[in-house]
Amino acid sequence: MVINGTRGDVQPMIALAKAYQKKGHDIIMCAPPENEELTKRYDCPYVPFGPNYKEIFKKNAGMKGGASVSPSPKKMKEETD
Repeated sequence: MVINGTRGDVQPMIALAKAYQKKGHDIIMCAPPENEELTKRYDCPYVPFGPNYKEIFKKNAGMKGGASVSPSPKKMKEETD
């Protein structure tokens, strides 16, 4: 499962992954680095993928309107190859 987003995007996918595991499927969670502890807490195999959103938001906290991050399709492909 490849998730590119914050904890709010990752956590529901963990629930889905656990349901797949109960049905006998093998899963690997690919999510931003700040989600490693969360995924491992639920015994989901994990591979870091994408930017660290916590760091990006922290670095850009003073930006009017907040931080916005959208990796290009090319960058996403590079990370999944």
